[in-house]
Amino acid sequence: MSNFLDQCQDALHKTVTESTTDEMRLLTLAEAKRYANSHSTTTMQSVLKIRDFAVKRVALNNVETLGIPVINDKHSRHHNTRPIPRFVNIQVEIMINNIIDHYRKIVIRRLKSLIFGTKAIKAWIEIYLSIFLLLDTLEFAYQWQLKYVGWAKGTVSVHSSTVFECLPIGQSLYNYIDYVTNYMLDEWQQSAEILISHFRCVLRGQSPFSQDSDESADNIAQMDLDPESILYLDKMKALVASRSESPLHETVHSMIS
Repeated sequence: MSNFLDQCQDALHKTVTESTTDEMRLLTLAEAKRYANSHSTTTMQSVLKIRDFAVKRVALNNVETLGIPVINDKHSRHHNTRPIPRFVNIQVEIMINNIIDHYRKIVIRRLKSLIFGTKAIKAWIEIYLSIFLLLDTLEFAYQWQLKYVGWAKGTVSVHSSTVFECLPIGQSLYNYIDYVTNYMLDEWQQSAEILISHFRCVLRGQSPFSQDSDESADNIAQMDLDPESILYLDKMKALVASRSESPLHETVHSMIS
């Protein structure tokens, strides 16, 4: 599965990028991809894998046969179809989650060594890009889970092919997921707060995207940025300055204030 996901990553990343309309996200995704390709010693590739694999999930569809024959029984609701066991996709999800967890551990080790090391300022751009994409992934997971709750409560429509058919008649899905969902949402919120707090430690009282030219020049020298990263920061500075308050802007603002 890991090799399969690696082979699919470029396609997954392209799909993720094409479905994104926010300019700040697009700029950061492009810079993270470029940075990963030009700095092989960083953990950016692992961060991108986490985001690509988490945001655009892989699932089996009718193209996959798994050796299952077409049902030829007019009395069966599966007549003329090849019924793929619905829980196969759940097993695939679990395998993907385990792979994501592997990369999560790699990223955490790297971020710890940078944030609590002596070169945090020099590694600022790597830390920033990593935390931005991790927060973006957490936001996606949080929003998807809220949609899942909507399905459970019946406020969002559910297709008949979903696993929700497996519930006993008269039972509410919300009763099954209420505790787990609240636990997951709390964990993700706490994770986001921890990431933001650690990023503030790296800043040491400085506010990126809000400094004048002289201050920026001094920081750029300390951070050892290449020309492409400097261009990215200039574009982000202009975006942050021009934006009105929005959910994504508030996320970035909370990271830098």
